[in-house]
Amino acid sequence: MKATLVYPLKANYTLMATKLKKVGRNKLNGFGGKPKPKDISIRHTAAREFMEEAGSEINTKPENLVIRAEIDFYNFDNKTNEPNWSVVIFTVRDFTGLAETTLEMEKPLYYNINDLPFEEMLPADREFLPRVLSDGPTFRGTVRFNADMTAVTESNYYDIALEI
Repeated sequence: MKATLVYPLKANYTLMATKLKKVGRNKLNGFGGKPKPKDISIRHTAAREFMEEAGSEINTKPENLVIRAEIDFYNFDNKTNEPNWSVVIFTVRDFTGLAETTLEMEKPLYYNINDLPFEEMLPADREFLPRVLSDGPTFRGTVRFNADMTAVTESNYYDIALEI
Protein backbone atom coordinates (compact mmCIF):
# COMPACT_ATOMS: atom_id res chain seq x y z
CA MET A 1 0.00 0.00 0.00
CA LYS A 2 1.28 3.49 -0.86
CA ALA A 3 1.74 6.09 1.84
CA THR A 4 3.57 9.37 2.34
CA LEU A 5 5.76 11.07 4.91
CA VAL A 6 6.65 14.77 4.99
CA TYR A 7 9.47 16.32 6.99
CA PRO A 8 9.03 20.11 7.13
CA LEU A 9 12.33 22.02 7.35
CA LYS A 10 13.26 25.43 8.74
CA ALA A 11 17.00 26.14 8.65
CA ASN A 12 18.66 23.13 10.38
CA TYR A 13 15.46 21.97 12.07
CA THR A 14 12.71 19.55 11.12
CA LEU A 15 9.19 19.54 12.47
CA MET A 16 8.00 16.25 13.95
CA ALA A 17 5.23 15.17 16.30
CA THR A 18 4.19 12.10 18.28
CA LYS A 19 1.82 9.81 16.40
CA LEU A 20 -1.40 8.99 18.20
CA LYS A 21 -2.66 6.17 15.95
CA LYS A 22 -1.64 3.22 13.78
CA VAL A 23 1.94 2.28 12.80
CA GLY A 24 4.39 4.26 14.89
CA ARG A 25 1.90 5.08 17.63
CA ASN A 26 3.59 6.97 20.49
CA LYS A 27 6.69 7.57 18.35
CA LEU A 28 8.03 10.79 16.83
CA ASN A 29 7.45 10.96 13.12
CA GLY A 30 6.94 13.18 10.12
CA PHE A 31 3.46 13.88 8.79
CA GLY A 32 1.72 11.70 6.23
CA GLY A 33 -0.68 8.97 5.35
CA LYS A 34 -2.53 7.11 2.64
CA PRO A 35 -4.03 8.44 -0.60
CA LYS A 36 -7.71 9.29 -0.78
CA PRO A 37 -9.76 9.11 -4.00
CA LYS A 38 -9.76 12.92 -4.33
CA ASP A 39 -5.92 13.06 -4.39
CA ILE A 40 -4.69 13.52 -7.95
CA SER A 41 -1.13 12.43 -7.16
CA ILE A 42 1.01 11.08 -4.33
CA ARG A 43 2.44 14.60 -3.99
CA HIS A 44 -1.11 15.90 -3.40
CA THR A 45 -1.62 13.16 -0.81
CA ALA A 46 1.55 14.24 1.01
CA ALA A 47 0.57 17.92 1.04
CA ARG A 48 -2.99 17.16 2.20
CA GLU A 49 -1.80 14.82 4.96
CA PHE A 50 0.79 17.34 6.16
CA MET A 51 -1.83 20.07 6.42
CA GLU A 52 -4.36 17.76 8.12
CA GLU A 53 -1.94 16.25 10.63
CA ALA A 54 -0.01 19.43 11.48
CA GLY A 55 -3.14 21.52 12.09
CA SER A 56 -5.43 24.08 10.54
CA GLU A 57 -2.79 26.83 10.57
CA ILE A 58 -0.35 24.94 8.30
CA ASN A 59 -0.48 25.63 4.57
CA THR A 60 1.61 24.54 1.60
CA LYS A 61 1.20 23.53 -2.03
CA PRO A 62 1.95 20.09 -3.50
CA GLU A 63 4.57 21.58 -5.84
CA ASN A 64 6.54 22.81 -2.79
CA LEU A 65 7.28 19.25 -1.67
CA VAL A 66 10.64 17.78 -2.65
CA ILE A 67 10.84 14.03 -3.11
CA ARG A 68 13.74 12.49 -1.16
CA ALA A 69 13.13 8.75 -0.95
CA GLU A 70 10.85 5.80 -1.52
CA ILE A 71 11.15 3.02 1.04
CA ASP A 72 9.36 -0.33 1.12
CA PHE A 73 8.56 -1.52 4.64
CA TYR A 74 7.91 -5.17 5.46
CA ASN A 75 6.45 -6.55 8.68
CA PHE A 76 8.21 -9.53 10.26
CA ASP A 77 5.63 -12.06 9.10
CA ASN A 78 5.55 -10.78 5.50
CA LYS A 79 7.49 -13.32 3.40
CA THR A 80 6.25 -11.96 0.06
CA ASN A 81 7.79 -9.53 -2.41
CA GLU A 82 4.94 -7.07 -1.77
CA PRO A 83 5.71 -4.55 0.98
CA ASN A 84 3.19 -3.77 3.69
CA TRP A 85 3.87 -0.09 2.97
CA SER A 86 5.65 1.67 0.14
CA VAL A 87 6.33 5.12 1.56
CA VAL A 88 7.24 8.15 -0.54
CA ILE A 89 9.15 10.60 1.64
CA PHE A 90 9.29 14.34 1.03
CA THR A 91 10.78 17.43 2.61
CA VAL A 92 9.22 20.88 2.41
CA ARG A 93 10.69 24.28 3.21
CA ASP A 94 7.98 26.46 1.70
CA PHE A 95 5.05 26.34 4.12
CA THR A 96 3.33 28.76 6.45
CA GLY A 97 1.63 28.54 9.82
CA LEU A 98 2.25 27.03 13.22
CA ALA A 99 1.75 23.33 13.87
CA GLU A 100 -0.64 22.24 16.60
CA THR A 101 -1.85 19.02 18.20
CA THR A 102 -4.45 17.23 16.07
CA LEU A 103 -6.39 13.96 16.27
CA GLU A 104 -3.45 12.21 14.54
CA MET A 105 -0.37 13.91 16.01
CA GLU A 106 0.53 15.64 19.26
CA LYS A 107 3.27 17.89 20.61
CA PRO A 108 4.70 19.15 17.29
CA LEU A 109 8.20 20.50 17.85
CA TYR A 110 11.23 21.44 15.79
CA TYR A 111 14.29 19.19 16.23
CA ASN A 112 17.85 19.95 15.19
CA ILE A 113 18.61 17.70 12.22
CA ASN A 114 22.12 17.10 13.61
CA ASP A 115 20.82 15.92 16.99
CA LEU A 116 17.62 13.96 16.35
CA PRO A 117 16.06 12.00 19.25
CA PHE A 118 16.21 8.60 17.53
CA GLU A 119 15.34 6.82 20.79
CA GLU A 120 11.85 8.34 20.45
CA MET A 121 11.40 7.14 16.84
CA LEU A 122 10.90 3.88 15.00
CA PRO A 123 14.21 1.99 14.66
CA ALA A 124 14.54 2.40 10.88
CA ASP A 125 14.45 6.20 11.17
CA ARG A 126 18.02 6.16 12.48
CA GLU A 127 19.11 4.62 9.16
CA PHE A 128 17.22 6.66 6.57
CA LEU A 129 16.21 9.99 8.12
CA PRO A 130 19.67 11.62 8.03
CA ARG A 131 19.78 10.87 4.27
CA VAL A 132 16.27 12.26 3.78
CA LEU A 133 17.17 15.49 5.57
CA SER A 134 20.50 15.94 3.75
CA ASP A 135 21.15 17.56 0.41
CA GLY A 136 22.42 14.23 -0.92
CA PRO A 137 20.95 12.19 -3.76
CA THR A 138 17.47 10.73 -3.70
CA PHE A 139 17.26 7.04 -2.86
CA ARG A 140 15.19 3.88 -2.57
CA GLY A 141 15.28 1.37 0.21
CA THR A 142 13.79 -1.70 1.83
CA VAL A 143 13.32 -2.28 5.55
CA ARG A 144 12.20 -5.39 7.41
CA PHE A 145 11.14 -5.15 11.06
CA ASN A 146 11.10 -7.76 13.81
CA ALA A 147 7.73 -8.97 15.13
CA ASP A 148 7.06 -6.05 17.50
CA MET A 149 8.74 -3.42 15.29
CA THR A 150 11.37 -2.63 17.91
CA ALA A 151 14.29 -3.49 15.62
CA VAL A 152 15.26 -3.61 11.97
CA THR A 153 16.17 -7.15 10.89
CA GLU A 154 17.26 -6.23 7.36
CA SER A 155 17.67 -3.03 5.34
CA ASN A 156 19.13 -1.84 2.08
CA TYR A 157 19.38 1.66 0.57
CA TYR A 158 20.66 2.79 -2.80
CA ASP A 159 20.88 6.09 -4.64
CA ILE A 160 18.55 6.51 -7.61
CA ALA A 161 16.89 9.41 -9.38
CA LEU A 162 13.27 9.64 -8.25
CA GLU A 163 10.51 11.50 -10.03
CA ILE A 164 6.80 11.59 -9.46
